[in-house]
Amino acid sequence: CFFFDRSVDYITPMCTEFTYEAMLHANFNIVFNKIKVNSDIIPSEEKQPQNKINELGSKINSIQNNNEAGEKPVEQFKKINLGMEEKLYYMIKNYNFDKIRTFLPNRFSFQQKQLKESTKNQDFHTLGKNLLMFQEIQLERHSLSTHIHLADYMSKKITTPRAKRRWQLEQTLFDGEKENR
Repeated sequence: CFFFDRSVDYITPMCTEFTYEAMLHANFNIVFNKIKVNSDIIPSEEKQPQNKINELGSKINSIQNNNEAGEKPVEQFKKINLGMEEKLYYMIKNYNFDKIRTFLPNRFSFQQKQLKESTKNQDFHTLGKNLLMFQEIQLERHSLSTHIHLADYMSKKITTPRAKRRWQLEQTLFDGEKENR
């Protein structure tokens, strides 16, 4: 392990990090192991199609009422806990974002296989054991869904022309090249 004085290395602290945790912090500002995310990014799993239609109607009415009163519409946020009980997050937080892109879909496929295997024709004793595993899979499935939505949101942000341009500038700083405009 090497430690460098910042008087020697001016560039590294200004560079974009590509670990999952660093990208979450850059996009959502992790405070006390929690992030606040716009509810449009992570849809609620409990909502049925009819509830979504009713909710949309009530949002339109509230926006119209707020705009008539000269107020801005209120955004809804969802708080996501990234504490120690969030096992999946602790597993992936130091992964490079490229690894996240493959890990999350693979994890989802793995869960699907586990669910299929746990519901095959079995005796009651085995089904009882699998019920506990099924509960754990359901908890992780919720977490997995959350992180898939977050990764999707961040993936869209890092592929914008502005983000690509920033990383090109960072690379030219590292390489010591002059920027071509």
